Amino acid sequence: MRKCVFIAIVCFFTIACQNDQRQTAESFQTVESVKSEGMRKFDGSLKEIAKSKGKFVDKNKQLSVEGIDLLYPAAKTIAMEAGMDENEIRTKGKKEILKFAFSMYHKNLAQYRNEIKSNN
Repeated sequence: MRKCVFIAIVCFFTIACQNDQRQTAESFQTVESVKSEGMRKFDGSLKEIAKSKGKFVDKNKQLSVEGIDLLYPAAKTIAMEAGMDENEIRTKGKKEILKFAFSMYHKNLAQYRNEIKSNN
């Protein structure tokens, strides 16, 4: 009798742990699938900068011209997805568009995560 109870408890915890792992994997995949084209491009550019080991960062720990040029096309896409038009983008500088894109990127990621949490 004790063996049966012990086996039942072990089976229960094993199944419970597997369900938690599935939910975590599904949540990660869902965040990636919800991202817009601009978000995916911006994320890819950020990862490239992170992997470059300082190639896109100057000696003052600021984004270099090459880093700005790498991020700008993706930032422009995010800005256009947020409702900016070409004229507004042209009148603002690259750094202003990058700042706007960073804020939209973080805002959208938080929104995606909240949606996923509410769905689970």
